[in-house]
Amino acid sequence: MKRRFPLKILSPFLLLFFVSMPAFHAEASVELGFHYGKWNFNLVKSFVEDTIGDSLQKYILREVHRDYPELEEGSYHQTIGYDSSGQNFGVEIRLYLGGRKSGFSIGLSVEKTTMKISLTQLATRIELPDGTVYEASFKSDFLFEPLSLHLSLRGELFPRWKINPYITLGVGIAKGVDFENATINYVFNSKLTIDEELYEHYDAEGKETIKKFNEELKKIGEDVNLPKIFPIIQFNFGVKAELAKYLALSADFGIWDGLLFRGGIAFLF
Repeated sequence: MKRRFPLKILSPFLLLFFVSMPAFHAEASVELGFHYGKWNFNLVKSFVEDTIGDSLQKYILREVHRDYPELEEGSYHQTIGYDSSGQNFGVEIRLYLGGRKSGFSIGLSVEKTTMKISLTQLATRIELPDGTVYEASFKSDFLFEPLSLHLSLRGELFPRWKINPYITLGVGIAKGVDFENATINYVFNSKLTIDEELYEHYDAEGKETIKKFNEELKKIGEDVNLPKIFPIIQFNFGVKAELAKYLALSADFGIWDGLLFRGGIAFLF
């Protein structure tokens, strides 16, 4: 079945975009652009690793101390690894109501973004007082690929220059079903060793959608309310170089529910 944006999601964007059409005058111009970029969420890498690490260590030690209150802190070892990557591709129309030299434009774009967040390594080793050693490792990938519609406002600092810096502020929305269809891949391994001999070994791996994962949580009364729409916030700085009367190149960097660096080409009318 072909996937489409519901009209109720499109309506506010289209209304705000086209309500300004009567303001067009002889100098008004249009820009049609295509862009591609790389996405990541590594700005918070240290925070994520520290937060997950502290929470996991407190939980495990609390549970183990119930049976082994004499367990020393040095008997617990843990490593955490986090990474993120992705990409973005979009098609955009920008309206310069006062002409390109006015420096202000309104943009409407359709964006396809890939966001991948990974726990590349999460490993624990507990050495119990009776000689028992428990080791476990966990790896997981979260993959989210929203198709979103964006409305943005752009201000160019020196619109009469051939090379011109700009600032863009915008917001986009993706359908909640895109978030429900995001996937989680995981691999879990553990082993229990007693007196240096393997006593028990357990492996598990799988792939689940967020919707399926939430259905499993419902069975134990821990489900969460999944969003009906998913917002994407845009705030970036860039530079546009006008190569010819009808052609320009651009590059920008900034916030896109993470960090996004991208380049683009635009045709000026």
